[in-house]
Amino acid sequence: MPKLQVKTFSGMTPKLDDHLLPENAAALAENCKLTNGTLRAYRQPALSHTLPTTADSVHLYRDADQEYWFSFNGDVDVVNSPIADDANNRVYMTGTTKGARYTDNILALTGGSDYPVNSRQLGMPEPDKAPVVTVEGLPEGIDAQGLEANLKDHDAEAEGFTYYATDTRLVYVKNSDDAADWSEGKDWENDFFAETRFYVTTWVTEDGAEGPPSLPSGEATWKKGQTIKLEVDDSPGSIDLSITHFRVYVTRGDGYWWLCETVKYGTDTATDIPVGQTTVYDETPTEDRRSQLVTTNWQAPPTDLKGLTLLPYGTAAGFKGKELYFSEPYHLYAWPPQYRLTLEYDIVAIVAAGNSLIVTTKGNPYICFGTEPAAMTLERIDASQVCTSKRSMVDMGYQAMYASPDGLCAIASGSPQLVTQNVINPEDWRDSYHPEQIRAYFHDGKYYGFNDTGGFIFDTQTGSLTNLSTTADSGFADLETDSLYIHTDDKISKWDAGTDRLRYRWKSREHQGTPIKLNSARIQAASYNDLRFKLYRDGVEVMDIAVLNDKGFRLPMGIGSSWQYELSGTDTVYSVTLASSMSEL
Repeated sequence: MPKLQVKTFSGMTPKLDDHLLPENAAALAENCKLTNGTLRAYRQPALSHTLPTTADSVHLYRDADQEYWFSFNGDVDVVNSPIADDANNRVYMTGTTKGARYTDNILALTGGSDYPVNSRQLGMPEPDKAPVVTVEGLPEGIDAQGLEANLKDHDAEAEGFTYYATDTRLVYVKNSDDAADWSEGKDWENDFFAETRFYVTTWVTEDGAEGPPSLPSGEATWKKGQTIKLEVDDSPGSIDLSITHFRVYVTRGDGYWWLCETVKYGTDTATDIPVGQTTVYDETPTEDRRSQLVTTNWQAPPTDLKGLTLLPYGTAAGFKGKELYFSEPYHLYAWPPQYRLTLEYDIVAIVAAGNSLIVTTKGNPYICFGTEPAAMTLERIDASQVCTSKRSMVDMGYQAMYASPDGLCAIASGSPQLVTQNVINPEDWRDSYHPEQIRAYFHDGKYYGFNDTGGFIFDTQTGSLTNLSTTADSGFADLETDSLYIHTDDKISKWDAGTDRLRYRWKSREHQGTPIKLNSARIQAASYNDLRFKLYRDGVEVMDIAVLNDKGFRLPMGIGSSWQYELSGTDTVYSVTLASSMSEL
């Protein structure tokens, strides 16, 4: 005798017509938690936090075992500091209304509750003015200088007196105490050691971040014993940074810039000179030049940099238009221009997956790999699966997954794989899931996507879909607690954490064949507080009842060649059996 039975419930495969689905597959699955074969209901999201105002993006920030929710207008990307044991607990952001920024546990948490309260621009400026250099004093061993005609004024000086004639640039030495016993003049330029110098300055923040150098000074010829006086830029101007000091560097014109470690200002000497000093003196002995300038090309990132992503070796990546940007390792305020790569198409999204950077564009996707930003390799993938939504691209651990016009695509180390190819047709995907709207998150090994009207879960293990009645403006996948938070307007809620449950709907495949009579049914469930059963015969709904216990119940009389049923509610269901007699249940 005919009998229909389901003991294991799975998700949807919309690509197949209802009558072609596997025995346990769903023609419709909404809010169904299908992680262990039973049909369960997700718990409703539990309100976790209310923001001061509505927002478009959120980020969970932790400091000193406390949690704070950052909220932003616009599509903002946030990464943590790559520096171990960062006392300031700094985070970096792109996409804010003020551009690329950073904040920390002082700036973000002081002065209000709309976090981050304060932030600062990401990137250091160069001083606007080149130093003006003047050589002062006499070289070592020179006692006097003046016009050669005045040499007689020093005839009374003792033996060994040295005199520099400024008009002929010759040096004379008193050979003896005799009044006119002077040596032949020696050429100042060629017979005395001289060093040709150029100077630059750099700004330094209160936490030691150093910016790129100013333009170099004019040439200065220095001889041992002389002093170099520098007139420098007095202030960085109206800069959204806490610049407190500056440094002075010198070169002999050989391409190497050395830190001046002994710089005099007023009555003090230092390596880092307080901002506001306009006249300083380089008193650094030549043999004490030990540290080189490394910030020569450490430019600030563009204010409209997008997609901030942290790579495994302390470098950050971002993009603007067709250009891919990389920061200096562990110095996320410095983005040297020589690290940039240019692609053929405008970039849509980037994700660090494994040891690679996956780059999707409005044309071909790319894989970028390397261990340092100066030697990154860009490999174009010959595939046409474009990314339709920046926020749909998610790091799935070993691969990146994103929404294309044809379905969900995954990229690991090779060509993109259309992972929903056997799940849903491109036309149905576009009509039902609106890939251009998708905001996605990786949680519990699954891809959670939300559009403007609802959401869905794609199970990468089973390759099936489950619809969600819940929508979200944005979200945050918290790896530390393995939690997913969804955000709408000013409310942040923890997924599947509430007391009440979301009502599910699960519709079976359509059983077609020779006309048969099914008149009995039994549903085994954990409880019977909220469970309804609908029956469709030949496409027509013939029954809609509340299931109150695990006993068999009668179905409406009739013969049909097509049978389908639907379960809805919040009770956990173990199995469903439809038979032609009560004895078969």
